[in-house]
Amino acid sequence: MDKNDIKKQLGIEVVNKLVKSGMKIGLGTGSTAVHAIRWIKERKKLGELENLLVVPTSLQAEWECKNCDIPFKC
Repeated sequence: MDKNDIKKQLGIEVVNKLVKSGMKIGLGTGSTAVHAIRWIKERKKLGELENLLVVPTSLQAEWECKNCDIPFKC
C-alpha cells in the first residue's frame, strides 16, 4: 500500500465513522480531505448521507465540493 492508498483509506474511514446525515461538517484541504469529499459524494449517491451542511475551509475543498455536486455554505 502506498502513501496515497493510505490517505484514501483514512478519508473513507473518517467519513464512515464520523459523518452522519444531518450533520454540519467542515471540510479542510489536502489529499486526505479530497478523498473524504469524494467518499461523501458516493455515500450521498447511495442515499446513506442526507441533509449535510458542508463548509469548505479552503478553496481546494470548495472546488472539490463543486466537482462532486455537494452543496456547501461559505
